[in-house]
Amino acid sequence: MKQELESGEVLYKSSRFHIVDLAGSERTKDTGAEGIRLKEAGAINKSLAVLGQVIYDLSDSDTSKHHKKHIRYRESKLTHLLRDSLGGNSLTVMICNINPHCDALRETRSTLQFAQRAKNIKNKAVVNEESSSAEYWKAKYNELLNQQFNRMNSGASTTEKPLDLLRCKELMQALED
Repeated sequence: MKQELESGEVLYKSSRFHIVDLAGSERTKDTGAEGIRLKEAGAINKSLAVLGQVIYDLSDSDTSKHHKKHIRYRESKLTHLLRDSLGGNSLTVMICNINPHCDALRETRSTLQFAQRAKNIKNKAVVNEESSSAEYWKAKYNELLNQQFNRMNSGASTTEKPLDLLRCKELMQALED
Protein backbone atom coordinates (compact mmCIF):
# COMPACT_ATOMS: atom_id res chain seq x y z
CA MET A 1 0.00 0.00 0.00
CA LYS A 2 1.36 3.40 -0.92
CA GLN A 3 0.54 6.33 1.35
CA GLU A 4 1.58 9.91 0.64
CA LEU A 5 1.86 12.18 3.67
CA GLU A 6 1.31 15.94 3.77
CA SER A 7 5.07 16.47 4.11
CA GLY A 8 5.57 14.81 0.71
CA GLU A 9 6.99 11.69 2.29
CA VAL A 10 5.81 8.41 0.79
CA LEU A 11 5.23 5.38 3.02
CA TYR A 12 5.01 1.86 1.63
CA LYS A 13 3.30 -0.90 3.58
CA SER A 14 3.51 -4.46 2.37
CA SER A 15 2.10 -7.80 3.37
CA ARG A 16 1.66 -11.37 2.14
CA PHE A 17 -1.44 -13.49 2.21
CA HIS A 18 -1.17 -17.29 2.07
CA ILE A 19 -4.08 -19.68 1.76
CA VAL A 20 -2.98 -23.29 1.96
CA ASP A 21 -5.21 -26.34 1.90
CA LEU A 22 -3.24 -29.24 3.33
CA ALA A 23 -4.25 -32.70 2.26
CA GLY A 24 -4.64 -35.27 4.99
CA SER A 25 -2.02 -37.91 5.49
CA GLU A 26 -2.38 -40.74 3.04
CA ARG A 27 -2.37 -44.29 4.31
CA THR A 28 -1.55 -46.36 1.25
CA LYS A 29 -3.04 -49.41 2.90
CA ASP A 30 -6.42 -47.65 3.11
CA THR A 31 -6.35 -45.89 -0.27
CA GLY A 32 -4.88 -48.70 -2.38
CA ALA A 33 -2.74 -46.18 -4.26
CA GLU A 34 -0.29 -47.48 -6.85
CA GLY A 35 2.21 -46.00 -9.31
CA ILE A 36 2.10 -42.21 -9.63
CA ARG A 37 -0.57 -41.84 -6.94
CA LEU A 38 1.64 -43.79 -4.53
CA LYS A 39 4.55 -41.39 -5.24
CA GLU A 40 2.26 -38.39 -4.72
CA ALA A 41 1.00 -39.84 -1.43
CA GLY A 42 4.60 -40.35 -0.32
CA ALA A 43 5.47 -36.74 -1.16
CA ILE A 44 2.38 -35.48 0.70
CA ASN A 45 3.25 -37.55 3.75
CA LYS A 46 6.86 -36.33 3.69
CA SER A 47 5.76 -32.66 3.51
CA LEU A 48 3.27 -33.15 6.32
CA ALA A 49 5.88 -34.92 8.45
CA VAL A 50 8.36 -32.05 7.94
CA LEU A 51 5.62 -29.50 8.67
CA GLY A 52 4.76 -31.36 11.86
CA GLN A 53 8.42 -31.42 12.90
CA VAL A 54 8.87 -27.69 12.18
CA ILE A 55 5.75 -26.87 14.22
CA TYR A 56 6.97 -29.14 17.03
CA ASP A 57 10.39 -27.45 17.02
CA LEU A 58 8.84 -23.97 16.99
CA SER A 59 6.44 -24.74 19.82
CA ASP A 60 9.24 -26.41 21.79
CA SER A 61 11.63 -23.46 21.30
CA ASP A 62 8.89 -21.06 22.44
CA THR A 63 8.40 -22.95 25.70
CA SER A 64 12.13 -23.31 26.43
CA LYS A 65 13.63 -19.84 26.24
CA HIS A 66 17.11 -20.97 27.28
CA HIS A 67 18.25 -22.32 23.94
CA LYS A 68 17.25 -21.68 20.37
CA LYS A 69 16.79 -24.66 18.11
CA HIS A 70 17.67 -24.63 14.45
CA ILE A 71 14.36 -24.84 12.57
CA ARG A 72 14.68 -26.84 9.35
CA TYR A 73 12.35 -24.92 7.01
CA ARG A 74 14.21 -25.97 3.85
CA GLU A 75 13.55 -29.70 4.13
CA SER A 76 10.22 -29.25 2.34
CA LYS A 77 8.88 -26.79 -0.22
CA LEU A 78 5.78 -26.40 1.92
CA THR A 79 7.63 -25.34 5.07
CA HIS A 80 9.97 -23.13 3.05
CA LEU A 81 7.00 -21.28 1.54
CA LEU A 82 5.25 -20.99 4.89
CA ARG A 83 8.31 -19.83 6.82
CA ASP A 84 6.93 -16.35 7.59
CA SER A 85 3.54 -17.77 8.54
CA LEU A 86 4.97 -20.40 10.86
CA GLY A 87 7.60 -18.57 12.84
CA GLY A 88 8.06 -15.17 11.34
CA ASN A 89 6.54 -11.76 11.00
CA SER A 90 2.88 -12.59 10.44
CA LEU A 91 -0.50 -13.14 11.95
CA THR A 92 -1.51 -16.72 11.25
CA VAL A 93 -4.85 -18.47 11.39
CA MET A 94 -4.88 -22.24 11.11
CA ILE A 95 -8.05 -24.29 10.75
CA CYS A 96 -7.81 -28.02 11.36
CA ASN A 97 -10.65 -30.28 10.25
CA ILE A 98 -11.32 -33.61 11.87
CA ASN A 99 -13.35 -36.64 10.90
CA PRO A 100 -15.93 -37.70 13.52
CA HIS A 101 -16.07 -41.29 12.27
CA CYS A 102 -14.67 -43.88 14.69
CA ASP A 103 -12.48 -45.38 11.94
CA ALA A 104 -10.61 -42.07 11.75
CA LEU A 105 -9.83 -41.87 15.47
CA ARG A 106 -6.06 -42.12 14.94
CA GLU A 107 -6.02 -39.32 12.35
CA THR A 108 -8.35 -37.17 14.48
CA ARG A 109 -6.08 -37.52 17.51
CA SER A 110 -3.01 -36.71 15.40
CA THR A 111 -4.74 -33.62 13.94
CA LEU A 112 -5.71 -32.37 17.41
CA GLN A 113 -2.15 -32.83 18.69
CA PHE A 114 -0.85 -30.96 15.63
CA ALA A 115 -3.32 -28.12 16.29
CA GLN A 116 -2.30 -27.93 19.95
CA ARG A 117 1.40 -27.63 19.05
CA ALA A 118 0.61 -25.01 16.37
CA LYS A 119 -1.36 -23.04 18.95
CA ASN A 120 1.75 -22.80 21.16
CA ILE A 121 3.74 -20.92 18.50
CA LYS A 122 4.01 -17.22 19.26
CA ASN A 123 4.74 -14.88 16.36
CA LYS A 124 5.61 -11.23 16.78
CA ALA A 125 4.01 -9.46 13.84
CA VAL A 126 4.93 -5.86 13.03
CA VAL A 127 3.83 -3.66 10.15
CA ASN A 128 6.27 -3.77 7.21
CA GLU A 129 6.75 -0.11 6.44
CA GLU A 130 9.28 1.71 4.32
CA SER A 131 9.61 5.38 3.65
CA SER A 132 11.09 7.38 0.82
CA SER A 133 12.52 10.09 3.09
CA ALA A 134 16.17 10.35 4.06
CA GLU A 135 15.17 11.11 7.68
CA TYR A 136 13.40 7.75 7.97
CA TRP A 137 16.46 5.86 6.71
CA LYS A 138 18.79 7.86 8.96
CA ALA A 139 16.66 6.98 11.97
CA LYS A 140 16.47 3.32 10.91
CA TYR A 141 20.23 3.18 10.36
CA ASN A 142 20.93 4.76 13.75
CA GLU A 143 18.46 2.40 15.44
CA LEU A 144 20.18 -0.66 13.93
CA LEU A 145 23.60 0.69 14.87
CA ASN A 146 22.49 1.32 18.46
CA GLN A 147 20.97 -2.16 18.73
CA GLN A 148 24.13 -3.77 17.43
CA PHE A 149 26.33 -1.61 19.66
CA ASN A 150 24.25 -2.50 22.74
CA ARG A 151 24.41 -6.22 21.91
CA MET A 152 28.17 -6.07 21.45
CA ASN A 153 28.63 -4.24 24.75
CA SER A 154 26.40 -6.69 26.62
CA GLY A 155 28.44 -9.63 25.35
CA ALA A 156 25.46 -11.18 23.56
CA SER A 157 25.87 -12.53 20.07
CA THR A 158 24.61 -10.21 17.35
CA THR A 159 21.88 -11.57 15.15
CA GLU A 160 21.56 -8.37 13.12
CA LYS A 161 22.70 -8.84 9.57
CA PRO A 162 25.40 -6.36 8.47
CA LEU A 163 23.60 -6.20 5.13
CA ASP A 164 20.62 -4.52 6.84
CA LEU A 165 22.92 -1.77 8.06
CA LEU A 166 24.56 -1.41 4.66
CA ARG A 167 21.20 -1.31 2.87
CA CYS A 168 19.94 1.44 5.21
CA LYS A 169 23.12 3.44 4.70
CA GLU A 170 22.97 3.09 0.89
CA LEU A 171 19.30 4.11 0.75
CA MET A 172 19.92 7.02 3.09
CA GLN A 173 22.80 8.27 0.93
CA ALA A 174 20.84 7.78 -2.31
CA LEU A 175 17.91 9.81 -0.97
CA GLU A 176 20.20 12.63 0.18
CA ASP A 177 21.74 12.98 -3.34
